Amino acid sequence: FNTDVYGFMKPIEDVDLNGKKAVVLGTGGAARAVICGLSLKGIKKIDIFSRNVINSSESVNTLKERFKDIEIKLLQYELLSSLKDADIIVNTTPLGMKNFRQGVSPLDDGIIQTMGDNAIIYDIVYNPIRTELINKAIKYKKQYRTGIDMLVYQGAKAFEIWTGQKPNVDKMKIAALCAFADRSRSFKAYLRHKPGKGDIVVFAIYSAEFGAAVFYATVVIQ
Repeated sequence: FNTDVYGFMKPIEDVDLNGKKAVVLGTGGAARAVICGLSLKGIKKIDIFSRNVINSSESVNTLKERFKDIEIKLLQYELLSSLKDADIIVNTTPLGMKNFRQGVSPLDDGIIQTMGDNAIIYDIVYNPIRTELINKAIKYKKQYRTGIDMLVYQGAKAFEIWTGQKPNVDKMKIAALCAFADRSRSFKAYLRHKPGKGDIVVFAIYSAEFGAAVFYATVVIQ
């Protein structure tokens, strides 16, 4: 089973992409899952940018054959100069990942500034939570999605497939964020109220990178 498509789609399930255009950075396995997800969202045009068009042409031609109702173009990455007509931009490359050119963004400031007000940046890189691409999205007040949600939903679907049980996604996300906290010490966990037996409290995970709480969950104290 491949749960990447489900994991990718859940964080944008409330986003209307029907008949719209996407820009996808990268042509690897993750890109194929993303394009499958975008097709299910009703996307009609996809520009795929690669640093090596020749090496990527075979896999992209396969995608064109599979998704014949979508206008798919393969373009050289260096030709990307504007995102004004894109409704969602998805980074499927490892650029910005921890221990792999961390701090590098696949898009520069000038290109991001060409985005429309309603366009979304979706970086599937989940470590660090706040990649340089997400930093730029925040800087220019663009909508964005991070890779942590895709990771959690992907894992939740895999758990359901193998066990037949639906996991508690909120608890999974807390566990994932706390795991990253142990590695980077960039997260702190707080309870908003002093807990007592029977109390319902709010568990907030605060990110030093974002300067805000990034996740909340209600917990009943037993």
